[in-house]
Amino acid sequence: MFIYDSMTQGLELLAKRELQSAESLFLNVINDPYSQPEETKRARTFLNDIRACQAGSKNLDFSLYKKLIKKVTVSLDYVDDLLSDVYFSDASSYEAIDHELSSKTP
Repeated sequence: MFIYDSMTQGLELLAKRELQSAESLFLNVINDPYSQPEETKRARTFLNDIRACQAGSKNLDFSLYKKLIKKVTVSLDYVDDLLSDVYFSDASSYEAIDHELSSKTP
């Protein structure tokens, strides 16, 4: 299962000097009501950098953004497998489901 991370995608675009696409992604993060406050703050910082560069008041070091890109792939495969195991188990009550979950989680 793949999880899309718009911050990482925006940083990749910024590292490739694709300012308009990166600006659009960072705006989506800022306007997303479900984004984390820390993520929104970082997106706003990157968006301000892009706009300052477009206005000509700042030179961007694109190699810095390349270093910021995290190559961590978050996967929910473990959770998916756990839920499918519990779903297809013989558990027929809430107590049995709780027991199945607690026995399969670390």
